[in-house]
Amino acid sequence: MSKKKYKREIIETVVLIIIAVVGSYAVFIGLEIGLGTYPESPLRAVSSGSMRPAYNVGDLLVIQSLPSDKLQVDDVIVFEVSTRSYDIVHRIIEIQYRNQDGKLYFRTKGDNNPSPDYWRGSECWNGMIPEENVIGKVIFSVPLIGYVSLAVSSEYGVLVIGAVILLIILISIPFGETKTPEDEEKITNRKDQNN
Repeated sequence: MSKKKYKREIIETVVLIIIAVVGSYAVFIGLEIGLGTYPESPLRAVSSGSMRPAYNVGDLLVIQSLPSDKLQVDDVIVFEVSTRSYDIVHRIIEIQYRNQDGKLYFRTKGDNNPSPDYWRGSECWNGMIPEENVIGKVIFSVPLIGYVSLAVSSEYGVLVIGAVILLIILISIPFGETKTPEDEEKITNRKDQNN
């Protein structure tokens, strides 16, 4: 195989990786816009057992942003609280309207937890989260796929993925000395002259 062909294969591999990354990003942005969560991700990986048996660790949840008045008791929502550094996935068990600020507030509970949540963030009222803290409602889940997201968000996950991509590129590059068609022709001519 010629050096030109090797270079072309390397360039094709790099171009395919770039197309895959850009294509994935475009699909992801399309999901964010389509599900109304932009600029938040519409995907969340379950990282605890608080919602068993409905959702297990490693499930990938797809969420959709909805107006607060469309949310109902028994909906599973993804929300944030100022006292936590991560998003929470729990079920709505009570909704109250507060006249003082004109907002809806949601009491939540993990299906596998023994008692309702009592959130203490400065934005919370009576242990309930305000409507603006709700990122979206869970519309469906995919079992086990969330483990990929959990791995990437771990301390060494990005390094492992980078190493795998580098390995794929290295495997596609041939090592050792290669003979070009010109080299093959010289060898053939020498053999013919010796005979």
